[in-house]
Amino acid sequence: MTSSCRPRFEDNKDWAERNGWRVSSPGFAVPNPYEPQPLFLRIEDFNPEEDPDPGEYFKGCRYFRDARFNCLYVMNRFDGQRPTKDDPEWAAYEEIRSFEGVRLTNASLSVREMKDAELTDVVAVEGDPDKPALGILKWLKDREAAREERQRKAEEEERKREEERRKAEEEERRQAEERMLAGLRAPDFFTTDLTDVSVPEPMLIDDMLTESGVTLLVGKKGSGKSVVAVSWAASIAAGLPWLGRKTVLCPVLYYDLEPVREIPKRLAATQKELKDCEGSPVGKGALPVVVKHRLPDDLTEWWGEVANHAAEFWLRIMQRCEDQKIEEPERCGGSVVFVDTLRQACGHDDQGPRVRAFMEAAQALVKDEIAAHVVICHHTTKTKGDVYAGASFLETDSSGLFYTHRPNSSKPGFKLLCDRVKGIPKPDPVNLAQKVVKVGSQSAVVLASQRATDQRLLKIAKTLPDRMTREELSDLLEAHTTGDNEQARARSRRRVRAKLDEAGLICQEGELFLRLI
Repeated sequence: MTSSCRPRFEDNKDWAERNGWRVSSPGFAVPNPYEPQPLFLRIEDFNPEEDPDPGEYFKGCRYFRDARFNCLYVMNRFDGQRPTKDDPEWAAYEEIRSFEGVRLTNASLSVREMKDAELTDVVAVEGDPDKPALGILKWLKDREAAREERQRKAEEEERKREEERRKAEEEERRQAEERMLAGLRAPDFFTTDLTDVSVPEPMLIDDMLTESGVTLLVGKKGSGKSVVAVSWAASIAAGLPWLGRKTVLCPVLYYDLEPVREIPKRLAATQKELKDCEGSPVGKGALPVVVKHRLPDDLTEWWGEVANHAAEFWLRIMQRCEDQKIEEPERCGGSVVFVDTLRQACGHDDQGPRVRAFMEAAQALVKDEIAAHVVICHHTTKTKGDVYAGASFLETDSSGLFYTHRPNSSKPGFKLLCDRVKGIPKPDPVNLAQKVVKVGSQSAVVLASQRATDQRLLKIAKTLPDRMTREELSDLLEAHTTGDNEQARARSRRRVRAKLDEAGLICQEGELFLRLI
């Protein structure tokens, strides 16, 4: 029996009797006289489109749906025997209680509540009136299984969609890489194996300084670090090769913070050595290196100072190129800033918060392309040889680390050693020499030239391990010494060891010798 209309009546008792309910008291309907048998169910979240058909399960029951809350009411309409605890019907009732969203009660059902409900799909199912709970339990289990199956299918579809999205992203990334590699298939990048294609790092000084980064130039007092820094600054500012290595023309700002103002004199002497920048894109004349003796107090002021210098530099270059009707040289990412020294810039501090703040400011200059490169001169420790002073973050925060080493302070020769340069292979040691150049009534020490390394010494150095004791080094050099007796061979070993050290191929650190190539 089915009724889709809302029940309208004046007397609740008459309505209950007409619909087959036994009335126990005025205003209440009891679906079964056997208390406390729970024969009234309220099942929430009923979906008639997806849930199983109740008519195939609720044998001997009447059920209807409340459209307001989309719930299902199930009642035993017929008289039946009260189940015992050993009866499966009793166990079914107990199990029905465990389902979420199911309210099972043996209390009287308010006819007033029934009247206020929007009753639809009222159905009386013929069947066994004594075992309604078994059918209800089976329907609940089947509904739960159907929902789990739908959930599993939905998750499986979501996984498939996610896999398709991932494959589409990988394909898009692969096509982007192919487009990028296709753009590199120029003569300089031609290769039969695309996996071997690599983009070279832009260089400020070929095989020495990258175009972008923060470099530490470390050395003891008098080891030649400022001589190298001035030489680098002059070559970059003039756009002239540095000891045969090609450079990129950039504006240079040099912060000379040492108490003794030697940098202006060294730049003047270097300009004299470069014959007043003859052959430079900036034209013959004074080196366009601006020297300042004070570091700005905050990062914003530093940004402005570096950016203004770069703008003035390129304006002069543009005016010269326009006047002489020559092609304007290619520009780099920004100015090259030299800071001499880190200790003076940070108030004689090596590892405190001021050093950390200064390194972060230098990195910010490069990151924001205000500066193309920042070169920082720094001292070594007084006790550990060629090791930079201060905290370990100095090395991690820098992209390059160079050392200057002078084996004999009485001789003009010294070495430029590279610990690492990010993005390029480690450069070989460079043997350098310095000389004194007169500038007017004064004189200054400048970089003289690069000395060639003996190939025989290079061959010997490549056979040595990275670290060795003095005795191990003597044993390894035994094959490269000459002499008729032990005393002569010992002198020969000492000479070879001294030449290796002077050439920058080995150095002594404490009781150990280190191979530097």
